[in-house]
Formats: sequence, C-alpha cells, structure tokens
Amino acid sequence: MSLLTPADVARWANVSERTVRRAIARGDLRAGRAGGQLRIAPTEAHRWVFGEPGLAQVVMLEVGAVDTLADDHLNEEVHGVR
Repeated sequence: MSLLTPADVARWANVSERTVRRAIARGDLRAGRAGGQLRIAPTEAHRWVFGEPGLAQVVMLEVGAVDTLADDHLNEEVHGVR
C-alpha cells in the first residue's frame, strides 16, 4: 500500500493542503511520519473525506467494485424488497 502525502490528499479531496494539515493537527485525520515526512494511509484519507466506510465502500476500496449483496441487503431493510 502506498502512503499519501498531505498534498496528495488535498488534491484528491479538492481542498487546500493547509486544510489537510489542520485536520491532522486536530486529530480528525490520522497520519504518521515516514522519513520525517507526514504520510497518510489511503483508507484513512477515504474515512476522513467520506466518514467511516460501510461494507460497500470497503469492498469498493479493496476490489474496485461495489458488493451487490450489500445493496440487496439495504433494499430489503429500507424498501422491504427481496
């Protein structure tokens, strides 16, 4: 897994690098240091932008496609459709 820089996350999230660094300072975005530089895991960047990932988001991150079983389960719960 490739780690991201604050600049990478800023470009991806369409915010300023300063916004990313403030989120790190507040503890909203978890980051570590590698070689003295701030680095962010891609899954952490996704969590910060979109909130805690649900099942479909995790599958999309890992496989590149949404798990249709999660969609079917949601339809059943919300709409009573099986």
